[in-house]
Amino acid sequence: MTLTREDVAHIADLARLTLPDAAIARYRDDLAVILEHAARLAAVDTEGVPPTDGLHAPHAPLRADTPTAPLSQEAALRNAPETEAGYVIVPPLI
Repeated sequence: MTLTREDVAHIADLARLTLPDAAIARYRDDLAVILEHAARLAAVDTEGVPPTDGLHAPHAPLRADTPTAPLSQEAALRNAPETEAGYVIVPPLI
């Protein structure tokens, strides 16, 4: 697929990116390769293939859902960046 400089600039604008002129030429080539690959994928005959085939393996072993001991307060707070009196200190959001 052939992309123009304006196509790439429009795509960059949609993505809220500012691209220098040198990058537009490089990305034009990269995007063209990606779109050609997508076109080849779209051309694959998928007639008769269920849309979710392969997403779920019904034979996959699952571990038993058994209760375990909860984390201690010390273990739960071990990686917190800042704690006080047994609680995690969180910066205000206002």
